[in-house]
Order: sequence, then C-alpha cells, then structure tokens
Amino acid sequence: MKYVFQQKKSCRADPAARSFPAVPYSVTDFNTPCGIYDYSDRYQVRNCELVGLRDLNQAVPWVRDRMVEFLDKLVEIGVAGFRVDAAKHMWPGDLDVIFDILMRNSSSFDKTENNF
Repeated sequence: MKYVFQQKKSCRADPAARSFPAVPYSVTDFNTPCGIYDYSDRYQVRNCELVGLRDLNQAVPWVRDRMVEFLDKLVEIGVAGFRVDAAKHMWPGDLDVIFDILMRNSSSFDKTENNF
C-alpha cells in the first residue's frame, strides 16, 4: 500500500511523472522526492522513497480515501485482515486514521476482538 509499484506495459501510468490515472494519483499525492540515506532518521524513512519507489503522502485525505476504498473492496470479497509490511515507512498517525476509517466502514472488524 505504501509504495506504488512498477507499471504494466498496457498501463497509462507514468511513474517518473508520478501520474497514475487509473487510481487516479498525480504528483500532488506523493511526498517530495528524496532518498533514504539514514535509517535512523524517522523523517527520511517515512517521507522518502525506498529504493526509488514512489512514496504516497498518506496525510493527504484523497490518498487515504483511495487506500480505504481499496481495503474496503478486499473486505467485501472476504479478506479478514491485513499485514502492513511497510508500517515502518508510514507515520503512525496516518495508519491510525486509515484503519479507523476502514473499521467504521466495515462491520466485519471488531476492535475489541483479536481474531488472529
């Protein structure tokens, strides 16, 4: 979820321009390009590009809404949980907002239960 992956040949996406019209994401939905050079620097780890992968700015409400839309669709087809491998690269407050919206939208999740 955190990073946008390489494009398919039939796709109109232009990762270099941060343009993904199918979502749609544009340059305004991404953090300013920078590399991670110091993994002890929280700002770099959470706001810069990991090995050149485009970094979505999850503080932008539009980006959060698209992420929640995607996760909601997965819940609708029966997905019961999510593993967030890139959590280290995400601001905790952004994750809280995304998951709070997801849980509000879905009766499938019960915050009081540990289902796994």
